[in-house]
Amino acid sequence: MKHEKILFPPCPAAAAELSGNALVLDLLTEGRFWRTSRIKGFFLLYKEAGHIVEESFTPEKESDEYDLLLEAAKRLDGSGALITYNGDSFDLPHLRKKYAAYGLPIPFDRRTSLDLFKTLKPLADVFALPSRKLADFTAFLTQAGALVDAAGAGKAETASSEKSPDGCPDAYVSAVLPSPTPSAIGPAAFFLENAARQTLACLAFLPVLRFLEGGFSAAAVRYAGGSSLDIDLSPRSALPFPFTLSMDGLTLTAKAGALFEAVDVTAEGVSPESPLSPPAKAADAKLTLPVKNGFVRRYFPDYKNYEYLPAEGYAIHKSVSAYVAASRKEPATLETCFVLVPAEKLLKDPEAAKAVAKSALEKLCSRHKK
Repeated sequence: MKHEKILFPPCPAAAAELSGNALVLDLLTEGRFWRTSRIKGFFLLYKEAGHIVEESFTPEKESDEYDLLLEAAKRLDGSGALITYNGDSFDLPHLRKKYAAYGLPIPFDRRTSLDLFKTLKPLADVFALPSRKLADFTAFLTQAGALVDAAGAGKAETASSEKSPDGCPDAYVSAVLPSPTPSAIGPAAFFLENAARQTLACLAFLPVLRFLEGGFSAAAVRYAGGSSLDIDLSPRSALPFPFTLSMDGLTLTAKAGALFEAVDVTAEGVSPESPLSPPAKAADAKLTLPVKNGFVRRYFPDYKNYEYLPAEGYAIHKSVSAYVAASRKEPATLETCFVLVPAEKLLKDPEAAKAVAKSALEKLCSRHKK
């Protein structure tokens, strides 16, 4: 059996989400059915003394599979969360059956599992990726400038505003970072070489997901009585690439920050309230909201629990609308499920500003949810 251990230089952007003895795991097999397919390779990536370590085990003959499972068990013993891509559906069940077939104890049954195939689904929709395949996520990182070429220089490309597959240009990468930058994940030649490394690179999407789900603070609000209001947002974790989302007068412009903060990865690793996700030192995003008659809209995603009042121009909860005449109300939709908040209030109340900003991000993301 061939065993390789490769030590790579420090890579803060990729390692920022890899701590607490967490391991990236990927299994390479001849086929999908465990009984008739042999294991062709077993890959583990983890952080050690600030470096990324890759261990790979490759059977050279049929009897090596048993030895591979024994060696893998030693590495998994005492590990933290197992990070995979579609591992809950393939890698881990396949390994469980292999261990059981050889009469060996399963070394990871009590381990926390983070399957990025499931976790990153909302972002595949938001950024209008062709599919949820691992290759599409890594291709997006390359396009966004987070993965750079071997020389450390990203491609100088202009902003892309081509229509997404559904015919709507609402979500697109607004710029490609010039390289080298402190936020670049690393060289594409390394990260694109195998699925385990691509999975590691895709951990950089977790700060974006946390941010869009409310992992930010409202750093400042600017409003001078016009038709728009700006809120500066400070993400709890620095963002790995710049992007812009725009729809119905709402515009979010996010820039990349330096990724040097380590965050524990757990099953709840995308929680926006994680105490291990410290606020960024500077506002790395700006949200622009339309203002009409001095009011901004605060949207609610659970629109089925609301009814819209056309005459008043806002929605109310069904617990209250029960007392309103049927002729004055109608079922709320995703577009009409909102209340009106005075724009001036956001200048004085950071929590109200955050609540409005969070609802706006939910609105932006809902455009691409399937």
